Parts: sequence; C-alpha cells; structure tokens
Amino acid sequence: MDNKHWQWRFAAGIDEIPAAEWDLCLAEDGKTEPDNPFCRHAFLKALEQSGSVCAAAGWQPMHLQLFCNDRRLAVMPLYLKEHSWGEYVFDWAWADAYQRHGEAYYPKLVCAIPFTPVTGPRLGIAPEARAAAADIQQALACALYLQGKDTLYGRYWGALEEIPALHFEACYWQGIDYCIENGLSCFNAGAQGEHKLIRGFECVTTYSLHGIAHPGFREAIADFCQTEAGNNRLYQAQLQQALPYKKGD
Repeated sequence: MDNKHWQWRFAAGIDEIPAAEWDLCLAEDGKTEPDNPFCRHAFLKALEQSGSVCAAAGWQPMHLQLFCNDRRLAVMPLYLKEHSWGEYVFDWAWADAYQRHGEAYYPKLVCAIPFTPVTGPRLGIAPEARAAAADIQQALACALYLQGKDTLYGRYWGALEEIPALHFEACYWQGIDYCIENGLSCFNAGAQGEHKLIRGFECVTTYSLHGIAHPGFREAIADFCQTEAGNNRLYQAQLQQALPYKKGD
C-alpha cells in the first residue's frame, strides 16, 4: 500500500524555503548550488529584500513547492503578476486583446526570474527524487485509447524520443491488433489526418451544430458552410481512392 502523501505548497517569499534546499534542487548533479547565478536563492532573496520584487511592485512571490510526506522534493520560482513589466517573453498583445474584448488578463502566474533576460533552469528537483526517477524503467511512448461497447477510440499519444514510424505503431497498429483480439467491430482513430487512409481508416463525414447570434455573421457563415460542404463531398470522394482495400469487380 502506498503511504506517500503528496502536497503542493506556495511560499509567499523565498525566505520560507531554506537556501540550501532551494540551491540543491536547482543544482546540477553532484553540486550544491546552481551554476546559473540568477537561479540561486541569494539572488532571488536580494530581489525581494530590496523591494524590487513584491506585491506592491506587481511581483507577488508564490514560489511553488512539491512535498512528499513533508519532504521538499521540487521547487519552482513563481510570481503572481499584475502587469507584464520586467518580463522578456512579451505578451502585451494578448493582454490588449483581452482588454478590448472586456476580459481580465491579469492577474497571471509567471514562472521566471524577474528582470532577467537570461535562460536557465526553472524547475528544481531534489537529488533523491532524481535518483528515484532514474531507477524506474521508463516507457518510450504511450497512446491513450478509450473502449466503448464495440468501438475502440484512439485519442492522444506522446513519445520521449522522435523515432520514425513509432507514431503509427503506437496509434494504429497496436489499436488494430487490439480490436482483432477483442472482437471489436470498429476502430475510430479520430478526425483529420490523410496519412490514416493508406493505413486502412476510411474517411467518414462528421457533423456539428452552431448557433450564430450576430445576423450578419450568421448569413456569411451559412454561405461559407454551404460552399464548404460541397467541396468536402468532392474531396471525400477523392480520398476514398487512397484506401488500400482491393476493389471489387
């Protein structure tokens, strides 16, 4: 039975986290503090103690920590922001778009080193957590399937390395094998992707229903949909020719 208790906690200031633990989490293997000086506890503490980083300045510290049975295993520099000053991944256009549409863009959470246009680590993991992770045999790729009464639905997949044809093995061939072995009559591999045709997945029409409140847009969109439907029928007929099945006489 797993008795581990996992918990996320926020620190309202860097001083709530012991300097030695913070630096050790962000240090390279075998070292006790980060090579990158901007990630060190002392630098972040100087920003907070000087008042450069504080709630009044629009940088409220909310450093994220992951605990397991009250043992700190991971840290991340995190701030609650009321503006976008002092950052170097610019999102002013996004904030302006939100404002023009009557939406609130701020406050936002930012994982960054304030006022510092320098790359570096942003997630620190304790050495004991790294060692435990290294001992676990890690899968190279994974695909998520959901099974209905007589249908297998393929939805998401991911891989740690880019390997030719791995996507087809995880997302299609394994799913086809599973359907055959378990007597499922249908394998729904999801929308889009002409590459699915030569692997035996037939193109079928799907439908959606939309209500457009704006009268001008409603008429324009209806005209577009009517034209697009005709184009899609023609395209679908062309795609059917790419299926790998033998044609009957």
